[in-house]
Amino acid sequence: MDIFDKIYANYMSNIPEKELYIISDLLLIWAALFELEDVADRDSQQEDENIRSQKNMMSYIYQNYRKKLSLQDIAGAGNISRNKCCSLFKQFVNQTPLEFLNSYRLESSIPLLLDTSRSITEVALSCGYQGSSYYAEVFRKYTGMSPSEFRKGVSSHVED
Repeated sequence: MDIFDKIYANYMSNIPEKELYIISDLLLIWAALFELEDVADRDSQQEDENIRSQKNMMSYIYQNYRKKLSLQDIAGAGNISRNKCCSLFKQFVNQTPLEFLNSYRLESSIPLLLDTSRSITEVALSCGYQGSSYYAEVFRKYTGMSPSEFRKGVSSHVED
């Protein structure tokens, strides 16, 4: 706004070179606008890179959740640091990468739990958990019941 005030003051003045001052100030405005456009382009490019990294990390989790995964593995899939990985997961899914991994593993385990020919340990191992006790702990945390209670509850509803 200072530049516009300066342009107006020059316009109202009686100095002979006022047009040169006005043109100079207008060029400053153009330069500022181009600078803003460059910043917006850089921000847009950064946002595109962040989205691409997030998609790559989530795809990696979807394809590899059955394996033992670390934060470094997930961040590597997005080609970013572990800190950036955590901040992107918070930004896009409001969870840490490991919370997202656990919730996806848990979600994937539910259809397998419905198959009563599989033991709970088999279900846990096939979804990437290292053992049935940790699986049961996570399952209870998210659902409020143990995997076996869930299985019994579903089978009793099927019988009704």
